[in-house]
Amino acid sequence: MFDAYTGPENQAAPDSDKKSENLRDAAAKNEKLFNYMGLRAPARLSTESEARYTVFEDGLETYLRSDWPAWVARRKELIRQSGSYVEGKHVPAYAEAARTASGEPMVLHSLLENTMALTKQPIPQEAKSDAGIAEGLTRGGPPTR
Repeated sequence: MFDAYTGPENQAAPDSDKKSENLRDAAAKNEKLFNYMGLRAPARLSTESEARYTVFEDGLETYLRSDWPAWVARRKELIRQSGSYVEGKHVPAYAEAARTASGEPMVLHSLLENTMALTKQPIPQEAKSDAGIAEGLTRGGPPTR
């Protein structure tokens, strides 16, 4: 799951060399992510959940604002009602709003279905090798292959 940062919200930013540079950098990073997954990057990314990845063309928050307004309203309500929840990227507020908001955000629903399907598949041999490398790095020892 990743934010592409190349969608309408990012393209609508004030015209500048910095905006163009940011869009180019985001597109390059997205291409690297697809290469890492062994996939060809689409010419234009849109918000979607596929079997092996989920992408938000601008970002998750943009998707939530436009496609799940009940989540936004619930998060704001939680912040007003309780001193435990705060504005900004606050994990407890996000989680409680997601748990208790009405409606069904279709891309997030697809993300969960795709994740569940992936967890039922056997781990490819190359992923097992990569896990050995990660394990060695977290233990502080040499990578294993």
